[in-house]
Amino acid sequence: KLAEDSFTYVRVALAENLLSVCPIIGKSETNESIIPIFLQLLRDENSEVRLAVFKKLVNLNEVIGIESLSQSIIPAITELSGDKNWRTRVSVIEMLPLLAKQLGEKIFLEKLLKMMFEWLRSPIYSIREHTMIMINDLGLIFGAEWIENHIIPKLLEFENEENYLFRQIPLIAYRLLAPSLTPEIYAEHIFPQLSTFATDKIINLRMNVSRVVIAFGTKLKGTDAEEKTVSLLNALKNDTEFDVSYYAKKALKKLHG
Repeated sequence: KLAEDSFTYVRVALAENLLSVCPIIGKSETNESIIPIFLQLLRDENSEVRLAVFKKLVNLNEVIGIESLSQSIIPAITELSGDKNWRTRVSVIEMLPLLAKQLGEKIFLEKLLKMMFEWLRSPIYSIREHTMIMINDLGLIFGAEWIENHIIPKLLEFENEENYLFRQIPLIAYRLLAPSLTPEIYAEHIFPQLSTFATDKIINLRMNVSRVVIAFGTKLKGTDAEEKTVSLLNALKNDTEFDVSYYAKKALKKLHG
């Protein structure tokens, strides 16, 4: 009954405390009594309720194990990700880093990675924006090598999108991911794509090439990619569009410290 209470704060309080009893009552009672309420709270219309229950997943994981947890939660996530209310989908995206910590890399790759990249192709900007922020959070959880192997290859595919709003997704993502990435990853994967975007007909994309370099900053100084990057920025510095030229000059200054 509490899970259906009309007052949000009551449902939030339930979500915050429900899973804490799992280690006490054991696996059998958890599966029988707690999981149904957990799944109901997971589908609550209020994002605070959903987030509260996600934050306590560690208690559930300790009792029923990762496989059972994934079997319970993945269908609910899949259902919520297709919700007609885009705000519900955004709240799901915001919760995924918490879920990733519990599920681990293997299950996340198998069950959720494809869904994540479908969100990047959403026509709704807020969904794309929150997904890129979430990718950055995942990078902090799983590390640079994980980004290089599983995220960047997918980001490279956006280069050929006809719609510039989708073409710019890698540029925004790289800016966010820069603190987690190495100069080697930049040189091998990102710089070649920046070179392509530097000649794009869309002003905003040419401008964002320099913004990616700014995000990497002095991390590129003294690396194999520095000379090529400086050459690229010098070309952009002479662009006829003010914003493109401005950010190229700013990137050159940042690059040289």
